[in-house]
Amino acid sequence: MNVTIKEIAKHAGVSVGSVSHVINGSAGVGPDIKARVERAIADLGYTPNPVARGLRQQRTRMIAMIIPDITNPYFPSVVRGAEDLAFEHGLQIVLCNTDNDPVKEAAYLRTMVSYSLSGLLIIPSVGDEQNHPLHDGRPSGIPTLCLDRKPMHWGGDVIVSDNAEGGRLVARHFLQSRHTRIAIIRGPDQFSNAFDRQQGFLSELTSSGLHTPDDYIEQGAFDIDGGRRAAQRLLSLSTPPTAIFASNDLMALDVLTALEARGLSCPNDVSVVGFDNLDVAAITRPGLTTVDQSGYTLGRAGLSRLLARMDAPDLAPETLQLPVRLVHRGSVCPPQP
Repeated sequence: MNVTIKEIAKHAGVSVGSVSHVINGSAGVGPDIKARVERAIADLGYTPNPVARGLRQQRTRMIAMIIPDITNPYFPSVVRGAEDLAFEHGLQIVLCNTDNDPVKEAAYLRTMVSYSLSGLLIIPSVGDEQNHPLHDGRPSGIPTLCLDRKPMHWGGDVIVSDNAEGGRLVARHFLQSRHTRIAIIRGPDQFSNAFDRQQGFLSELTSSGLHTPDDYIEQGAFDIDGGRRAAQRLLSLSTPPTAIFASNDLMALDVLTALEARGLSCPNDVSVVGFDNLDVAAITRPGLTTVDQSGYTLGRAGLSRLLARMDAPDLAPETLQLPVRLVHRGSVCPPQP
């Protein structure tokens, strides 16, 4: 049975107001009264209800974090970075998974408003859909920050990796390895990070005088199945590529699987580069060359900025790009004669 504040007051021999002040830290009470209340709380096993308390105070100590795909190992690392910093500040993370579905995402956003949140972190799935809460700025006035992707029309805080530079790094590496038949498996069009990786990659190839034919540009879905189908189409071409940039590591891993299924070797037959630097990239055979973007750093930076926004709601919106780097492993070599 839930213990009430009245029961604590009776047990401690103090007023209900004094108990409330001790629990909420809202006013000074004498050390004797504070000690009696804390002893009564321990004796009775009282646990405060953060939601009910937040409704009274107009906010809770909860941060909602909405991510697009909990099965993608990159996103839990982002959550971990945010959660570690949240814990240091006495905040709790409430996690929601959208399956990259803008409708589900919008439903979560509308539901979270009722929880009197202190703030909201979101890796958005929405692109330019209308009637979506992110099109209106902060959902119901809750301090909000977008991570990893920037929705169209969003004018608030954003922290992303330098995706365009990541794409350029991959293109340079293939060119330095003397490849000329270079393909890309891009991510979904509505995601800004997928667009930026593709643009950086293709612009670097173009500036080096290399034209990328349309059939060397395949659409993926940032998941394993999408990567497999795209790789099969590329490898079935009459003149298949000798190098493939998969726009995330999950798709890159499936390119390796597709190569093996065809009796082809990486990197001797086809070089492959991914993007994310998941832990598994270091233990594949060959090890996967990939663009490193630290999910942990992204999550921690996002919550740090959100804390600043919570303390100063009138801060000017900020867009921050985190640096990336290319991690060289064994999945790239010069094309074989």
